[in-house]
Amino acid sequence: SNGRMFIIVLFCFGVTYGLNKLQDFLRDQKDSNSSSGYSTAMMFMSIVPSFGIAATNILLCLTAKSEAKKEYHDTFTDEEFSQALKMTIGMIVNTAGVTYFCNAKPADWYKSGGLVEDLVFVIIFQCLLAPFVSYLDLGWRLKGLQRRKLTDEKLQAFNANLALGPPKSKEQAEERKRVLADIAFFKKAYRPSAINNPRRYATALKNFIVCLLYTPLLPWLSLVGALGLAVQYCLDKYLLVRWMSRPDRPANSNMSMFALRAVKYVAPLGLAVSAFVFLSPSSQDKTAMWSNFYLSAIFALVVSFLMPYSVWSKICLPCFVSLSDDVIEEDYYQAQFMWPKEMKYHKDQFIYKKLPDSVNPEYLSAGVDSTVKADAAVATYGLAAEQAGADAGHAPLHSTRLPGGRVVGGAPAPDESPLSAGGG
Repeated sequence: SNGRMFIIVLFCFGVTYGLNKLQDFLRDQKDSNSSSGYSTAMMFMSIVPSFGIAATNILLCLTAKSEAKKEYHDTFTDEEFSQALKMTIGMIVNTAGVTYFCNAKPADWYKSGGLVEDLVFVIIFQCLLAPFVSYLDLGWRLKGLQRRKLTDEKLQAFNANLALGPPKSKEQAEERKRVLADIAFFKKAYRPSAINNPRRYATALKNFIVCLLYTPLLPWLSLVGALGLAVQYCLDKYLLVRWMSRPDRPANSNMSMFALRAVKYVAPLGLAVSAFVFLSPSSQDKTAMWSNFYLSAIFALVVSFLMPYSVWSKICLPCFVSLSDDVIEEDYYQAQFMWPKEMKYHKDQFIYKKLPDSVNPEYLSAGVDSTVKADAAVATYGLAAEQAGADAGHAPLHSTRLPGGRVVGGAPAPDESPLSAGGG
């Protein structure tokens, strides 16, 4: 899969390089022909490489996700790490590498259509405009034709079939199976996309590293990169809270640690190399430039590979957060507000979930006795056992029944209303 990913990176590199060469060709034609037609074409071609880089970055992300799924991984977290690593490397090479490769000579950096001009369009587009693509949720919009198939007549037919109760014949069982499949289909069509953590982290790393590498050439790119990260954070937070559906697997801290390691290993040495590459052509004292490069490179290597995270945290954390001795570690009473009802045993177990909230509250409080009395459990035991038996009889094939009776991996339960098809 790494070989196929390498071929895709080369292909995207070639496409972007071709767009830059076409831009140079039109610029040469404009110099020999100053008509308005060539001027308009030149203005258009100034931004075409930016669109080309954005399009090929999307192709790289889709390919990285597909190739990572074909690999064998011990855990889902390892698969996401593989996706993020492929996306990050591919997009950095496609964004920063091809732009520099097309204008590698120092004489081409500051001229019209050179490295600086291309960087302005590429960085602004990638940092400030590209994040808004996720706001469109193209995956959900492409399922619009499927959602149009759900009519009021179909909803009434679904409800009428479910109101009949458990099927009593083979024909009714087949009809119920078809209805449940249709309900599952429409639920999937109405469900918004879940957040793509590998791509979001890879995009943030790409914007940060590309802006950092070119900061010695254009110092104000650091401000653009910071603004781009702020824009992506605001958009991701809004979509995560207001629109996106709950992911099938809750994320842990591994992706955040991957991003920290990438910055720790790449940023110091990358800044030292880029400063030497972009500043040495303007310096007459080459000996001083080499001496400064050696010192900065040694310092970068020490910071990246010899200084542990504990030292970083003691130096940096006090600058951003206030650390006090009376900070209490978050426990169950705070964490329970982040979990859905289905992930709480006392609300998912087949006996407890039949109890009212007055007897079995969803949210527990410290110092308050919320123990369920035996009499309350006995009063609903018969109904709970009957419902659990009915659900077990209608559990789909290849499904998994979790503690508490929740079924995953198959069609929805027969008593699940199709009216919740728009859930997220």
